[in-house]
Amino acid sequence: PRVADLVALAVGRVAWVAIPGELQTVLGETIKKEGSALFGRAFVAGLSNDYLGYFVTAADYDRPHYVTCAAVFGRHAGDCLAEAAVELLYSLRGRPAPRSATAAGAPSACEAAAR
Repeated sequence: PRVADLVALAVGRVAWVAIPGELQTVLGETIKKEGSALFGRAFVAGLSNDYLGYFVTAADYDRPHYVTCAAVFGRHAGDCLAEAAVELLYSLRGRPAPRSATAAGAPSACEAAAR
């Protein structure tokens, strides 16, 4: 699929993001770090609402490993999901997400994944 459903929920100072697959640890940590800064506590629920496989960072995509070999949606899909999850958390706070480091003329992870 070219579209994945992500769900975010916040109750008080706790936020959850549901991801339809398995994230590489660093991607989940990125989401939790941003969410914790916004809410106090943040959790990522993988394998939620669908199973689209494994998602890894673009930097790790070409490294031969069990998880990267099973990442079938391309090098930018993991970064795109993490970016979208962070944007959802910011939207729950009513704030725009900060532009990522790629904002200086390069496409975002989601724009790159769509190519």
